Amino acid sequence: MLSNKEQTALQALRRAGDDSPAARIYAAIEAGDLPPMGFATLYTAIDRLVQRGFVSERSSEESGRRPKRLFSITRGGVRALAQSTQTSPSGREAGDGLVSTVTIH
Repeated sequence: MLSNKEQTALQALRRAGDDSPAARIYAAIEAGDLPPMGFATLYTAIDRLVQRGFVSERSSEESGRRPKRLFSITRGGVRALAQSTQTSPSGREAGDGLVSTVTIH
């Protein structure tokens, strides 16, 4: 079962797409109809999702810059989000009308 914050983080990651830094995921929250959350709260939710295997993480290597953490949703994350949104009190369906391409790891 996902917490509301974890569900929002996964929905935002799905919108942001694979290999998204936290800033892009946060922008997806701000730009859409997702419940608002602070950046630190988003990062905490993402870290929990990584620990649970619902999100994968890798570091980017950019010359002269600090490495960024890049996140992608996993198959387990897709399943958890589908189950969570089907039983969500908001009544949203798993697809919730979004079109997104996500490579599942």
